[in-house]
Amino acid sequence: MDGLGTVGYEVDFLPVGDGEKSGDAIAMRWGDLQSGDPQRQSVAVVDGGTKDSGERLVAHIREFYGTEDVDVVVLTHPDGDHASGLTVVLHELRVGQVWMHQPWNHRREIMQVVTDGRVTQQSIEKRWRENLRFAHELEMLAVSKGIGIYEPFAGTRGFADTGGTLTVLGPSLEYYQELLATFECTPPTLLDGLLIATRKSISEGVRWVRETMTAETLVDPGLNDVRPENNSSTILLLQVDDKSVMLTGDAGVPALANACGHAISLSIDPCRLALFQVPHHGSKHNIGPAMLDFLFGKPENPHLKCPAALVSAAKQSDPRHPSRKVVNALLRRGVGVHTTQGGTTCLRHCVPQRPGWVGASSLGFFDTVEDYSGS
Repeated sequence: MDGLGTVGYEVDFLPVGDGEKSGDAIAMRWGDLQSGDPQRQSVAVVDGGTKDSGERLVAHIREFYGTEDVDVVVLTHPDGDHASGLTVVLHELRVGQVWMHQPWNHRREIMQVVTDGRVTQQSIEKRWRENLRFAHELEMLAVSKGIGIYEPFAGTRGFADTGGTLTVLGPSLEYYQELLATFECTPPTLLDGLLIATRKSISEGVRWVRETMTAETLVDPGLNDVRPENNSSTILLLQVDDKSVMLTGDAGVPALANACGHAISLSIDPCRLALFQVPHHGSKHNIGPAMLDFLFGKPENPHLKCPAALVSAAKQSDPRHPSRKVVNALLRRGVGVHTTQGGTTCLRHCVPQRPGWVGASSLGFFDTVEDYSGS
């Protein structure tokens, strides 16, 4: 777009639910946001939480972004706490594109590894559409409104005409199909047992242990600690000016590692982040010291970029969301940690602060952290 002024961004993380169940509902815009001209901005919605949070997203975009237009809606993965509210966005606003995975488009490839000879392409598609109904509903609504649907695999890029670029870092098509073959609702395949989450259930509650700035108890999760459905999350990178924002959905370490590798293949430095969404509401099963060291540097030698991290967590969430161990680990590496618990959090670059809004406060260091017996 010709004549762009100073290019900036706003990323708004809206709270999902009032109780213990966390979810994601993110609105963001970038471009010449100081001009007041909606034509000089791009608007994206990434996940929509519940129906209530979907309604709040619509109201937020109308009031603070000054528009009825959303360039792209992204469903990172088909869980209801990410997908349900997006149908409200499609009903109420003018949406240009939907980026979402469509498992049923991959039935032929998955059939090659299905072990039950009674399964057909039609039956596997029916099973996916019934069990992944929130994604199915969103797809059907987009089709009925004539909105283009695109599957967001690594390398997808768009919306550079307003001064920023939105890039999909993961999953790759091949990795997505591996994960899809082990979804809970997929019939038995030859890949079963290779990618199935093995995390034990919590059986004896939580106990508390002490941590200091020099004593870290967070450990690297196992490669199979995260459900395949969560590892299939679309991982996005928004680049505006010299700033990068990484949104991670509910991805785990294998998915994050693949995404960082793809960023490097695109000559993008994934370690130069201004804002990092902590995956899966800050769970310690989704990120560990090795990944944090890669992204932000070791505690004794952080990259010193003063980045921010955001955790989407419900107001009354239990100690796992966010994990105190994860919060402390980020703070050790010089990362300020914010959370949505109870209110909308806006992080911005080259945009004046909204009247009546205050800067997001950071979480402090926890002297005691959770340690689950049996987890």
